[in-house]
Amino acid sequence: MKKFLLTLIAVLSITNSLIFGMYGNNNDWIDFLTDGNQFRARMDQLGFLLGNDKVRGTVGFRANTEYWGSILTASGNAKLDATVSAGIGYTSDLIGIGLGYNYTYSAADENGLDKKLDIHTPVLAINALANNLRIAIPVQIAVTDSLYNANNYKYLGISLDPQIRYYTGIDLLNQIRLIVKYGINQAKDASTTYTASSFGFDFRLYFGATVGNATLYPFIKVTYDTSLGAKGKSTGSYEVLSDSVIIPTTVGDLLDRETYILSIIPTLGLEASSDIVSLYLEPGIGYSIYDDGMRGSKLTHSLAWSAYTELYITPVEDLEWYFEMEVNNEGGIPVNFASTTGITWYLPSFGAAQ
Repeated sequence: MKKFLLTLIAVLSITNSLIFGMYGNNNDWIDFLTDGNQFRARMDQLGFLLGNDKVRGTVGFRANTEYWGSILTASGNAKLDATVSAGIGYTSDLIGIGLGYNYTYSAADENGLDKKLDIHTPVLAINALANNLRIAIPVQIAVTDSLYNANNYKYLGISLDPQIRYYTGIDLLNQIRLIVKYGINQAKDASTTYTASSFGFDFRLYFGATVGNATLYPFIKVTYDTSLGAKGKSTGSYEVLSDSVIIPTTVGDLLDRETYILSIIPTLGLEASSDIVSLYLEPGIGYSIYDDGMRGSKLTHSLAWSAYTELYITPVEDLEWYFEMEVNNEGGIPVNFASTTGITWYLPSFGAAQ
């Protein structure tokens, strides 16, 4: 019977994973030191992890074309539109340490404008306490002297979202997760400097229980995101060029206070497995508060909901077909949908007994 770890579920988990090689720019690297050898091929992803019980390495790439991305794009001339990642790690009974690196060259936006943006993401992964404590620290840096040739923007963006997971080994409270998010953007043209920064966190408490042949993983998710230093600045339109790149495009009203969004979502994870099929379902419904920061405006209260599922089918030993799907109403969209599918081929460890 196959056992698999819970996946971090949120609308940003899928969005961020699009800046991804074999492992992502943020929380995906947290499993690098514990995953077994494998070759992974999905609709928007290709990569492998190889090694033994001491040293491991990974190389791969993934599409940067949002939910329905493909690794080869056909806008104009066919070109590779993916982030490349590589990593190396050392594991032992006492501690595990991994170093990862992602590179993205963002050549053009959806309008064909040349932005020539280099995005570098070094990552440090640390495991301790028999892998019960896992830490991933990515630092995403985007820089260019000519963001747009026409406007001659000089740009610097830095994004941090370190994550800590602790597996307690206690059924009542079996897992604690915390992601801290901080980002700052600065763009300059000949006469104006644009700046934007934000702070946020994602905190989760996981519980556990077994009912018949099913395992329950109820958890509480609390997310908070706020602007920093936005009071008195324009609310004009912004163009989002990547996770860490936001460029103002028009002038609007001035903010009277910081903007923020707070969500509390109780969620039930449900897992059931057989020798061939494993199913994980995760419906959640909760409460969200949004403040747009405008003078005279009121808080917006809304229902926050999501439904996520993973399906694993193993027709033969070591070969697995994977399907993932999520719908939710986060990000101001009534129904937001994302999905991917593909195979994972689990490989033996180098030096393992035959």
